[in-house]
Amino acid sequence: MSTAGSFYYLRPGTFDVLGYSYGKLEGVASRRGKVKINLVLSGRWANEKIQVSEVTLADITEREVSEAEALQGPGTFVGSAICTTRVPLGGVRVWAYGLVTGYEWSTHRQEGTVDVNFGDSTETVPYQADNLQDVSVEIYALRPCASCGTSAVMPRELKQIHEKVYKKFNGADQIAVRNVDELVVDARVKPVSEAAILPIFDITNSKLCHVSVKHILDHVFYKDGNRPPPAGLVLNDSIFTAVDSVTDVVNTPTQLELNESLNDGLSDSEDDEVQQVPNPITTRRNETTDEPPRKRRRTGDSPHAVEAEDRLHELRLRCQADQALQAYIDQLISLRRVGAAVERSSLISLAPRPVSEDNSQFRPSGTQSRIHQTLVHGNFSYMTPQQFIEHVKIHWNRYGFFPHPAVLRGLFSWDFGTRGRSIMHFMRVTEREKRDSVRRYDMSNFSRKNSLLAPSSVSEFSMIVGAVEVLANVANQLYQPVVQDLFTHVLKFLVELRVREMPNTRRALTELVEWIDERVELFRVHIADGAITLAAEIKTQFSTSHEAFLRVN
Repeated sequence: MSTAGSFYYLRPGTFDVLGYSYGKLEGVASRRGKVKINLVLSGRWANEKIQVSEVTLADITEREVSEAEALQGPGTFVGSAICTTRVPLGGVRVWAYGLVTGYEWSTHRQEGTVDVNFGDSTETVPYQADNLQDVSVEIYALRPCASCGTSAVMPRELKQIHEKVYKKFNGADQIAVRNVDELVVDARVKPVSEAAILPIFDITNSKLCHVSVKHILDHVFYKDGNRPPPAGLVLNDSIFTAVDSVTDVVNTPTQLELNESLNDGLSDSEDDEVQQVPNPITTRRNETTDEPPRKRRRTGDSPHAVEAEDRLHELRLRCQADQALQAYIDQLISLRRVGAAVERSSLISLAPRPVSEDNSQFRPSGTQSRIHQTLVHGNFSYMTPQQFIEHVKIHWNRYGFFPHPAVLRGLFSWDFGTRGRSIMHFMRVTEREKRDSVRRYDMSNFSRKNSLLAPSSVSEFSMIVGAVEVLANVANQLYQPVVQDLFTHVLKFLVELRVREMPNTRRALTELVEWIDERVELFRVHIADGAITLAAEIKTQFSTSHEAFLRVN
């Protein structure tokens, strides 16, 4: 029963704060059932001014919480962008930016936890108000201290850097700066990629929306800042709805940036004198049809099939807030293409190959293409095989390794185990090691004539962890959730192994690598057979108590 002094968890809009809050009931209800309630100064709102609001008692009765919860304030952070500390697997404690998507309070322990979406994963962390620095959405997007060690940047220094970047971006007592390169204040931190996709929390319906960093920065800088946008930039009233979400998929900023970077970086060498082959997509679209360059067509598709897939892509773009639905749509698109491959015998062929095509190009088999299209993320499904592996090579820093072309051919269709590739082909490299590889090997020839090199010899357990971390990063950025889950479980398995019975001899380490390679190869076999469910179950074998591991250990 509600009485004076009771505490409640209140919805946004009850007080003049942007988010959820706690309130304390004062007095008794009036004849109309109205009561006065005071804002509890805790959590995000610890430094707010005293506020009093009038609410209908019936609307809040079922939202009563304990005094301890209200005074600590974990629920106030729901929907907020934060900067907090995080310890990557095998790394040091660093600053990381995330989004609080929920919270939980334990009456027994009298303490709370919050769910933080870091973009690559969601983690439940103990609630400590001092360890959650509330940041504005533009700071969340710019990430000026991402991956900085907590010893190198202390909490008060972090707050000072955030304030400096915030003022510079918004033009507080100075000229506003929109260029992300000019907003970097720490030489150890690289400018954020504006093509990156980040989740943001729509507090009006408690849903996540996924938009690009560019969209967030443009909306805050031009829309919220009342500045005239540059020609061609159109912004909606809400930051949660990007204009490109209602246009065709090939016109999205992410796709355009990918195409531009690939077109700029596809020539193998400045010394090559091989005649450049015209882009078959552009040539076919501009020279053989009168259709405007709005949608990509695949050779052999009927108009009905093309229209159906275009509608699927449009539906996917309208469902940005529902990741699960987007994943289902991606799988449906992949399955449609797999079925079409049986008739066309080539899944990726967008146009007939020119006679003068470079012999160094990558030409996957039908099975390899089918596996790739089943596993690759929808954002990269329109790339030709050559474009895809060139993209990974060009952006090697983003993925953490500089692969030999033969390794990239294997990554395209996950050719592990007896097919030649090993997790040890995916070791991290320095800039110097990258230059050495360029001098020693032909890094521009993706044909089968460029033979696969032997994987790195494993001498330490940390080398295996590092290689799997690289593959997990690749999976998170390029592939479907089924691949991401696989390597998440591999990493957890290695942590478990390190705690319980870490192998320390070369023979034991080599056997462990071979066992992991075999599991990944089995995953590929199930994908090739169309047995997605069986492929997804492979992750359960990565346990020190699983019979598959006990047989070889």
